[in-house]
Amino acid sequence: MGATKARTPPPPKRKGSTSPMLTNLLNALSPTKEDKIFTGVLEKRSRDGTWKPKAFYVHGTVLCYYLEGQDGVEDGPHASLNLLSVESIETKVGKDGQKKIKLWVSQSPSRRRPVELRAAPKKSFFGPDQPPLEKWETAFRAFVDRARENGARQRWLAKQNPSRMRRARKSLSRTFFGPSDAAKKREAECLRAREDIFAFYRKHNPEKLKGCNDIITKYKAAGVDEPALLEAIRKKYGRPPLAAIQSGGGAQ
Repeated sequence: MGATKARTPPPPKRKGSTSPMLTNLLNALSPTKEDKIFTGVLEKRSRDGTWKPKAFYVHGTVLCYYLEGQDGVEDGPHASLNLLSVESIETKVGKDGQKKIKLWVSQSPSRRRPVELRAAPKKSFFGPDQPPLEKWETAFRAFVDRARENGARQRWLAKQNPSRMRRARKSLSRTFFGPSDAAKKREAECLRAREDIFAFYRKHNPEKLKGCNDIITKYKAAGVDEPALLEAIRKKYGRPPLAAIQSGGGAQ
């Protein structure tokens, strides 16, 4: 029997070198594989012209980005972009020789702005293994083409720019009839889930509730469903199943 090779121990993890956003949170917020393209780090051009690395992931049709040190559960997304607002995609090589992707965002013919992305340095605070820029470009183009073909972008634009008659009808409907039965049911479910989690942590670890309402607000603004976020919080902190609380094993 030959001598066995000694296994090289893995290098110690740097503080902040990994993020739940790229692992556990992604799985919790994306129940199906179709809900996300993939995740990784790109550099995004800021308004002042500087390039800053940010971590990206796609939930449904929303592209969320995070900064270094953001957790992804306690911290809502730094910013987000609905990919249905992307009208077209361009690529070009800058003076520095780097390839750039330009997403042209447009909600109406008079409002059009670019979102510029490029490959991040190999040494990143989110790890060295990142999808190449070409994969991002392919994914973005496929999404935009599919949204154009199946009418998803047009439906989204119609909601963003409703006619005056449609706005009047919607306002009257809310005034006289209130929200729909489905909306009422969904809101009630979210409220029960939120209060259930809050009750548990108020009793066992109040520190984990700091800023929780702000987190929910940020994620809802980014297009993430509140039930999915509550489930992510529940999984991250190892909250016991609902039955344990209802039977008297947890907070009342």
